[in-house]
Amino acid sequence: NNGNNGNNGNNGNNGNNGNNGNNGNNGNNGNNDNQTTSGNKCYRGFCTPTEKAEFDVDEASVQATNAGMTLNMITCPGTANGRRCIYVAWGKTDPVDTTATTTGHIACTKSTSSGFSYNEHSTCIVMEAY
Repeated sequence: NNGNNGNNGNNGNNGNNGNNGNNGNNGNNGNNDNQTTSGNKCYRGFCTPTEKAEFDVDEASVQATNAGMTLNMITCPGTANGRRCIYVAWGKTDPVDTTATTTGHIACTKSTSSGFSYNEHSTCIVMEAY
């Protein structure tokens, strides 16, 4: 969850494959090492709420990647209340607002001061999360 401007992945930090994730290496929260550890721990027994959240993000990322999709969570464009939006994109669409992060791709949405809309020809969905 949470990142800024990576390439082809999920909200991470460090590397590639992390759309809107500070150049995240399939980087859910930029902490793949921690997620791998907490993922294993969550499979074997008790894990903390934070570890469970990291585990869930990692599981969603793996499933999306296996289906040829990328995930991203950003502050919803054009909102003042900090609401979060979950982007799921496939094909030549990046799961970002306004500016694609991968050469030859388009951004899923374009924003205005009052909200956002899907870009023409984008292949993605956006879900607002509360």
